[in-house]
Amino acid sequence: MIDFWGKTLQDTLLRNFNVTDAKQLGALTVNLEKLRPQTAYVFEILNNNTMEASRRFIAEAETHQLIFESLQVATFTGRLLEDQNGNGRWDSGNFTQKRQPERIFSKKLDPLRANWSLEAKFSAEPASLQKRK
Repeated sequence: MIDFWGKTLQDTLLRNFNVTDAKQLGALTVNLEKLRPQTAYVFEILNNNTMEASRRFIAEAETHQLIFESLQVATFTGRLLEDQNGNGRWDSGNFTQKRQPERIFSKKLDPLRANWSLEAKFSAEPASLQKRK
């Protein structure tokens, strides 16, 4: 390296990188059901309260499939946000404008194991309607 004044620096910099082997990671396929067509959604994968992955999409039909690869081994929670204004995040309601908060659907997923591919079903149907069936 040559510095600002043209002097050669004699300092040695070392940096170690740890790369996780592909066999120690897992894949997750999420099948979303009961979506509203032409509505924007955000699907997030959470490990405790830490967001591991997020995808934004507009539903073309009542079902949609998302594939997440190279995830760390853990027990995840899936969270689906119905993004009515398309800003990519959850918005609370406004009493004076008579606007309801954006709907959130969450579900604890099965544990993801190393070198496995997990498939999960996720419904965007309100819990009150799911219990009646």
